[in-house]
Amino acid sequence: GGDKGISGGYIKSLKVNNLKIINFSQGISFSSLNDSSIEKVVINNMSDKGIFLASGSDNSIRNNEFKQNLNNGVYFGSDSTNNIIRNNFVDSSKTGISFASVRSYNNTIKDNFVYNSLTDGIYVAAASKPSIVINNVIDKSSDGIDGGTVVVINNTVTNGAYGIRAGSNSSVENNAIMYTSSYGIY
Repeated sequence: GGDKGISGGYIKSLKVNNLKIINFSQGISFSSLNDSSIEKVVINNMSDKGIFLASGSDNSIRNNEFKQNLNNGVYFGSDSTNNIIRNNFVDSSKTGISFASVRSYNNTIKDNFVYNSLTDGIYVAAASKPSIVINNVIDKSSDGIDGGTVVVINNTVTNGAYGIRAGSNSSVENNAIMYTSSYGIY
């Protein structure tokens, strides 16, 4: 694929809905995206990431489909806070949903279906304040949920090496973990 489906620098109050983005390196890419929403978008066959936000706060990413995006379905870099990632379908990426920076916190990852991730279904770096990972289904990912500083509640994780890996400042409650080859909770 080519470069990027939708891209920009520092954007505020953007609404992206009802699109199909296919065969680029990145489907949606912004240096900074704030107070915005991405809804009902299909992003398939990216050679890198479905959504790449170098930073972003107060965004809603809901009801989207991400399939066969080589590195990540959804990726947030540094300084990403107060984002809601909800009711997305992510299939066949290296990492399904990722908050990769220790300066990313207070994010909510809820009601997502993540399948066939080569490494982590959901990854949240260790941060000063936790993010919440609640009511997700993760199947066939090496690590279902890998979180440095997280609150992990009511998730279902199946068919991976590790169910949930959580840092020392994390809370893990009421999760179903089945068919892991190494540890359920580590």
